Amino acid sequence: MIGGYGALLRSPPFLAYTLYSSLVFGGLFAYISESPFVFIEMLGYSETAYGWFSLLGVGAFATSSLLAGRLSRRIAIPTAAAAGTATTILGGLIMVALAWSGAFSAATILGPMMVIGCGIGLVFPYATAGAMSAHPHIAGTASALLGFIQMALAAAATLIMGLLRDGTPLPMVYMIAGATLAGALPLSLLRLDRRSTARAMT
Repeated sequence: MIGGYGALLRSPPFLAYTLYSSLVFGGLFAYISESPFVFIEMLGYSETAYGWFSLLGVGAFATSSLLAGRLSRRIAIPTAAAAGTATTILGGLIMVALAWSGAFSAATILGPMMVIGCGIGLVFPYATAGAMSAHPHIAGTASALLGFIQMALAAAATLIMGLLRDGTPLPMVYMIAGATLAGALPLSLLRLDRRSTARAMT
């Protein structure tokens, strides 16, 4: 078992897909843990309104997940991962731009978060498949390690959000946007590694 974990932690494809999904997952948990305080305590929306906001966010994630399932046989994993990454980054940048403008409302937070949710729903199945297929002979070990890393980063994001809370939505916005940008880095490095490997073989 330890040998399997070591092999996975030395595998660029496993690390790239795992770190991407885990970092974005952490950003999602930052939103889940902090959004009740932002919408109800800071912005003054009712608990009922927050429930509807949550439903919209889950709907965006679920819709894109279903779309990913339908497209799974038509789109390669790297292509889908790139599309999902671009979507999450776009949502994060829009959220930061609106926050810098001082426009704090359900629309300026929930709208970009729905874009991010669409990106997460699109890329999550492909990122999981990419991580699992890195070493198919130890797929069970890969699944366990992937789940552990995702939960660990989600827990860390939740803890950090509690420490950074300052009475404004800005810490949550920065955490979410930072997670989307950080998640893109390992996938970018993986693509560069594959290109360099392909050139060396030609």
